[in-house]
Amino acid sequence: MTTPAIEITTPVGRMVAGHPMDHRIVTDQTTGIGKMQKDGVTPMTDCYVGIAIAKGSETHWNQLPWGRDIYNAAQAGWPNGEFGGAAFAWKVVDGDSTVPNTKNKRPCDREGYPGHWVLNCSTGLSIRCFHPGKY
Repeated sequence: MTTPAIEITTPVGRMVAGHPMDHRIVTDQTTGIGKMQKDGVTPMTDCYVGIAIAKGSETHWNQLPWGRDIYNAAQAGWPNGEFGGAAFAWKVVDGDSTVPNTKNKRPCDREGYPGHWVLNCSTGLSIRCFHPGKY
């Protein structure tokens, strides 16, 4: 199922994982083989960043405007309730969580995670970064 496209604006955050200039080859989740672009020759790449947004008085990220938009899109995209399952691939992590991920790493032990909601973002678009005044 494809989630409806949404546009969100978050408060100022800090990168705590990945790097916008580090492009990695996209692999098939089942076979582990790198995927190719439509030309069949060029490998597909993406870049990933984890953005930490400071928590406030909310108890769940879906209580914030940007979180509500993400949550509502999941409800619309998975109307049979799949978004409520424990294995649903939410791209928001509670940085205070003591529950290990699939790589047996606890968010609360990762630098920059505690006290934050962490959005895991990736894109196949080419991202370019510049030093201030050098573009």
